[in-house]
Amino acid sequence: MSGEKRVRCIETNRVFPSLAKAGVWAGMRARQARRKPGSTGGSLSGAHVGQAAAGKEPTCGGYHWEFVDKRDLAPRTVANDWSVYTPPVVKSSDPVYRSGRSRVGSDHLRRWVVLSKEVDGMVQCCIDEKWYPTMVVQVAHIRPFNVCADEDKYHRDSSLPMSMAMHKLYDFFKFLILPDGTIKVLDKNCWDELTKLDGKKVLGWREENARFCRTDHAPVTRAA
Repeated sequence: MSGEKRVRCIETNRVFPSLAKAGVWAGMRARQARRKPGSTGGSLSGAHVGQAAAGKEPTCGGYHWEFVDKRDLAPRTVANDWSVYTPPVVKSSDPVYRSGRSRVGSDHLRRWVVLSKEVDGMVQCCIDEKWYPTMVVQVAHIRPFNVCADEDKYHRDSSLPMSMAMHKLYDFFKFLILPDGTIKVLDKNCWDELTKLDGKKVLGWREENARFCRTDHAPVTRAA
């Protein structure tokens, strides 16, 4: 499948000139790329978008896709209810994802932020870019959950997939994510592995995430 096929993200109506660029935007770096140092995995991640646009996969990166040019169009069906995203109405009776500490509504958000990026039972942390078993990758709110507006608390662009370790470090303000997606390490005496990430870009960062950047300068009292 050619990487030059133009595709549109149905939820955002954004058009991408190639499958590879759409794949990078969706945060879908291919798992195979971790075996090739220095590789971005763009073409492989683009293949995931192409599969979704062709109707062979329901979504890619939690979004629905379609080809822009008529020659590339293919019949597509949506296999589940992930059609157009709207923040959910969360009720106390809704199921919760139970992992020790949980919130009502977290199942919905976890589907979009973490499970949509799962490959062979593994998900890539957006901060250190390492692959972890899905169960140890968490939904990390860019802005602390308790200060998010009600309509934003379960918005998929408000959160990122982070490993438990990186999520804890972020919650306790050991590093910050700037509006352009750059990682700024605030405590360079905390951990050498974290310090190495200073100045790098968050994997899969999109301009839609920027409005959720933290504006406070104090750690939360517990993991989000």
